[in-house]
Amino acid sequence: MFLALPCCVVAAPDPIDATDRRILDLLGEEARSPVAEIASRVELSATAVRRRITRLEEAGVIVTYTAVLDHSRVERALEAYIELDFAPRTDVRAFLADAVNRPEVREASTLAGQPDAILRLRVEDIPHLRKVVAELRESEKVVSSKTLVALDRLRHVSKQRDFPGQTESGADS
Repeated sequence: MFLALPCCVVAAPDPIDATDRRILDLLGEEARSPVAEIASRVELSATAVRRRITRLEEAGVIVTYTAVLDHSRVERALEAYIELDFAPRTDVRAFLADAVNRPEVREASTLAGQPDAILRLRVEDIPHLRKVVAELRESEKVVSSKTLVALDRLRHVSKQRDFPGQTESGADS
């Protein structure tokens, strides 16, 4: 299938069907699942499933495979969120692009309404959190902030930290 545009002809991506979605769900649950196991669960041959996974990878639907960590067993066990409000005419996306370069920042999102943005942080302890928040607030661009400390995570959906060519955040542990 091709889409005709005023300047050129572009191949349309193959649609994702229900079987592709099931394969993606299974990989989202456990990315290391053997292809044969996925094949039996979606009632296809392993070869057909491998072809579908390869197609989804080549189309950029599957960007990467990642590990989900239990941070209580490694460094940076404290998760927190910081809501940020910015001065008028602040380039919020540029501020967040800089912020995500910090090792403590796992995700950054702009929001509609108040606050302007939210960051998900992973820090070692409260003093470390206090330091990171203070450093973020040093910018004259930040007019107010609110910090929230996560007590528990009830559900984790794997997300990619950087999707090449996309603005959304993705996988993290």
